[in-house]
Amino acid sequence: QTRTLRLTFHVDAAEVGATPFEYRFRVYVPSGYTLSGQQIGAAELSQAGEQITVAHTPVTSGSYQMTFGF
Repeated sequence: QTRTLRLTFHVDAAEVGATPFEYRFRVYVPSGYTLSGQQIGAAELSQAGEQITVAHTPVTSGSYQMTFGF
């Protein structure tokens, strides 16, 4: 009913001196739905048609939560 998608990711950050690792995932947005807001922290978001792509390079290991409203 709230048209909210909440995701929690448990991620590892790169060790000191290592090349940072970027996590990237996609969310399908069906026809008739529009992204109306998001809370994604330092992640980067882009949308192409019915697909939202989120990219995140964590600074520290731990849990990250993201929320999308439609």
